[in-house]
Amino acid sequence: MTRKIKYLSIIASSMLLLTACGSSSSESTKDPKTNLELEKIEKQLTDKEQKLAQVQADLEVLKQEKQNEIKNLQEQVEIAKQTHQDPSAIEGELASIKSELSTIQSKLEATQNQDSSLIQTQLNKAKLDLKKIAKEKQALTESIEKQKDEVYTLKKKLAKAEQIGAETSKLKKQLKDKEDALKMSEDKLIKKEDALKKAQSNLKAKEKELKTSQDSLKEKEEALKVAQGKLKEKESALADVQEKLTKKEKELEEANKKLEELNTPKNIVLKTGQSTSYLDHDDGKLKKGEARDFSRHASLDIVIDNVNKLQWQDQSYHDALNTGYDVNINTENFGDYEYAKSYCSKLDLDGTGWRLPSIKELLSIVDFGNYRNTGNSYDDYDGDIYTTLSSVNHAAYDRGYWSSNERADATDPSFYRFDEYKGGSVSDTDKTDQLFIRCVREMLDYKAPVKSNCVRDDNTKTVTCKDTGLTWQDDEKASGDANFKNWDEAVAYCPTTLGDGWRLPNINELETIVDRSKVYPSIVGDGVFKNVSGAETDKSNNYWTSTSKAKDGTAAWYIGFGVGDISKGLKPNAEYYNDNYKYNVRCVKDAK
Repeated sequence: MTRKIKYLSIIASSMLLLTACGSSSSESTKDPKTNLELEKIEKQLTDKEQKLAQVQADLEVLKQEKQNEIKNLQEQVEIAKQTHQDPSAIEGELASIKSELSTIQSKLEATQNQDSSLIQTQLNKAKLDLKKIAKEKQALTESIEKQKDEVYTLKKKLAKAEQIGAETSKLKKQLKDKEDALKMSEDKLIKKEDALKKAQSNLKAKEKELKTSQDSLKEKEEALKVAQGKLKEKESALADVQEKLTKKEKELEEANKKLEELNTPKNIVLKTGQSTSYLDHDDGKLKKGEARDFSRHASLDIVIDNVNKLQWQDQSYHDALNTGYDVNINTENFGDYEYAKSYCSKLDLDGTGWRLPSIKELLSIVDFGNYRNTGNSYDDYDGDIYTTLSSVNHAAYDRGYWSSNERADATDPSFYRFDEYKGGSVSDTDKTDQLFIRCVREMLDYKAPVKSNCVRDDNTKTVTCKDTGLTWQDDEKASGDANFKNWDEAVAYCPTTLGDGWRLPNINELETIVDRSKVYPSIVGDGVFKNVSGAETDKSNNYWTSTSKAKDGTAAWYIGFGVGDISKGLKPNAEYYNDNYKYNVRCVKDAK
C-alpha cells in the first residue's frame, strides 16, 4: 500500500508539473516579442517535451519494476505451492500489484496520449500566437501586463508545486527571472518614455526653429531678389564702365607707345638729297628720311648742321696744290692722320673744341642728289652752303678727307677716308697718307648718337632697330650668292616679293646698321642679324642701296659689310655693265 501511494504521488507530481508547464507555455506565447522571443518559447517547449519524456521513462521504469515484482511474487507462489505453504497472501499481494500495474499502464497510456496531444496542441497554438505577435507588434506596455499574468500563473503553479513538494526552487528561480525581466522592462519603458518626452520636446523645438528658419528664408529670398535686381543694375553699370575702361586702356596703351617712342633715344636718319627717280620705288621716288637744315656763318667760315647740332669748319684753301689750310697751321703737304688729328685739336676758329669727324658725321653733310663738275673732279656737297671743297683738277690728287674711324683688324693702324672726289665713297687708307682735313665740333645742345638697339623676331625673321624705327629683312634671301641681283632687280624685289611697305634702303638708311668697329661682318648687334654676307671668304659682301650716283644715273651706291666700305656699282644700263655688278639685297620698312 505504501508503494502504491508513493507511485501515485510520483504520477500526480508529474501530471501537475506537466499541467503547470503547459499553462506557462500557453501564457508565455501571448507575450508580443520578436522572433528572438519565439526562439526562447520554442526552447521552453523543447525542455517540456524532454521533461515529459523523462516522466514517461520514469513510468516505464515503474512498470518494469512492477513487472519484476509480479514475476518475483509468481515465483514465490510457485515456491510456496511446492513447499506446501499458503500462497494466498502472496497471491493477494500479487493481485494488488497487478491491479496497480494495470492502473499505471492505463495512466501511462492516457498520459502519453493526453500529454502528447496537449503538447502538440499547445505547440500549434504557440506558433499561431507567435505569428499573430509578429504581425501585431504590440506595445511594450501590453507585454509587461502579460508578463505580470505569467508571474501570477507561476505563483499559482508554485503554490501547487509546493503542495506536492515538486520543483519549488526551480519555479521560484523562474519567477525571480521573470520578475527581474519585468523590472528591466519597466526600467526600459521609463527610459523610453523619458527619451520619448525629450524627443517630443526636441521635435517641438526643431519645428519651431524650422518655422523661424523658413520665415527667415522667405525674408532672405525676398532680400536676395532685391539684391539680384540691384546686382544686375550694378553689372550693367560695371559693363559700361569696363567698356569705357577698355577703351581708355587702349587709348593709354597707344599713348604709352607713342610716349615710349618719343622717349626712346633716336638716331636721326636724314634724307639723302636725291630727288631724281630712275625706277619706281628708288630713293629719288620715295625720298625717305628727315629733312636737312644747314646754315652758314659767313664771317666765321662755319657751316651749322641744325639737325645734328654740329658745326663744320669751312675755310678756304690756297690755290697752290701743296698748301693746307691758311689759318693757324704751318703749311705742309695736306697732312697725315696724326697731323690732321693734332691740327683739329689746336684749331681756334671762333673758339676751340674742334676734332676729326667720324665717317657717319661726314656722310651727314653729303648731298647725294647734287653733282658738280669742276674739271675732272666732282663732289656731292651742297655748293650753296659749303664753299671750300677738294676741287683738285687731276685724278692723281684724289685724296679725300680724314675720319676718326680706325679699321678694327689692321695690323698697322689704318683709318677710313671719306672721298669727296669720288662723290662720297668710303675706304680705308694708311695713317701716313696725306689727306684733306675738315674739322667738326659739337654745339651746346648736341646729342651724341645712341648705341644701336636692334631686336630680332625669329618668327618673322626680321630685325627691328628701335633707335631708328626701321625693320630689316633677315631671312635666307638676305645673303648668299644665289640671291645676288643687279640694281634694277634689287629695287623691284622688295615691294614685289615682300609686299607693301618694304623697299630697298637708301644709303643713309643702310648706313645705320654699319658698325666699323667690327669687320667680317661690320654690322650692328652681337649676332642679331643671322643672314649676312660679310665674311672675308664671301664672293661679295656688298649690299645695294636705292640711291643712285647723281652724275648720270648709270651707277648706284652700295655698302660692303666686310669692312664697311662705300662705293658705286654699275646699273644694267651702263656701258660697261656685267654680272660682277650683282650684289646682295636687304629690304627695309618703317617699324610699326
